[in-house]
Amino acid sequence: MDKFFDPETSEKILQRLEFLQADTKPNWGIMKPAQMLKHLQLENDLALGKYSGKDHSNFFTEWAFKMVIKGRMPLPTLFSKMRMVPAIPELNIVKSNITVEDFETEKVNLKKSFSDLLNASQLSDLHPAIGKMNREEWMRFRFGA
Repeated sequence: MDKFFDPETSEKILQRLEFLQADTKPNWGIMKPAQMLKHLQLENDLALGKYSGKDHSNFFTEWAFKMVIKGRMPLPTLFSKMRMVPAIPELNIVKSNITVEDFETEKVNLKKSFSDLLNASQLSDLHPAIGKMNREEWMRFRFGA
């Protein structure tokens, strides 16, 4: 069984979410907490196949992100200096017209989408920025473990 589906691991992920507050300042990036919660929900929707946008992947993005996902390479320093990892246009919370609810609503919605993800019998085989992904890669991408 994949470790992400282990109840102990799932609980640790949910506990991490409880540390986040509406006024938490980001360590990096430009999204406010409610925006990040919404962004994570949309990423879960990608994995669940609820969204199938344009494929923005190319050889470089697929190779680079797979190296990061597999733990063979840290996130590029360039992204740290930019204070963000570029989002695909359809999921760019800051620059798009995506509606973001209040922090507590987004937190509840993220918990629901997390549960849906853990209980899904099948995940999408394509991430629009990374390319083809299997279940393990999706879970590593989603939860960074």
